[in-house]
Amino acid sequence: CDLIVASEQAEWRLPQVKLGIIPAQAALVRLARWVGKGNAMRLGMGFPVKADEAQRIGLAQWVVPHAELMARTMEIAEQICAHPPLASRLTKESLNQGINMPHLTDAALMDLYRFTTLEGTADKKESHDAWREGRKPEIKDQ
Repeated sequence: CDLIVASEQAEWRLPQVKLGIIPAQAALVRLARWVGKGNAMRLGMGFPVKADEAQRIGLAQWVVPHAELMARTMEIAEQICAHPPLASRLTKESLNQGINMPHLTDAALMDLYRFTTLEGTADKKESHDAWREGRKPEIKDQ
C-alpha cells in the first residue's frame, strides 16, 4: 500500500515463521527499507505491532477511531483525486523508482524529466492560476 489509514484497533504481524516458512518475494527486505531493520525483524518473527506504533514507525500514515475509518479513508481519497492525475502518478512513480536507486543524483535526474513533463500541462497551469487567484482548480483530467 502507498498510504495506510488504520483503525485504532488494527494490528500488524507476519505469521509465516510460526508456520515454518518465511515471507517470500523479498518482503522483509522491502519492509526493512520502509520501517527499518529492527522493526522488520520484529514483524518477521511474528511479534505484533499495534496501530499507534505502526504510525510511529511509518507503517500507517493515519490512525483514526474505528467508527471513523471509512469516512476518513474516503476523505483522504477525495483529496488525492482532486489533484492533477498526471502529477499524482509521477509523484508515486518518482518515489517508487527513486527509493531503490543507489545514487541520489540518478533519482534527481529522473525527477527532472518528470518535472519537465508536468511543466507543459494544462493542469499545471490551471493549478498555479487557481492557487494565485485563491480558488479551486478545474482539473481537466489530463
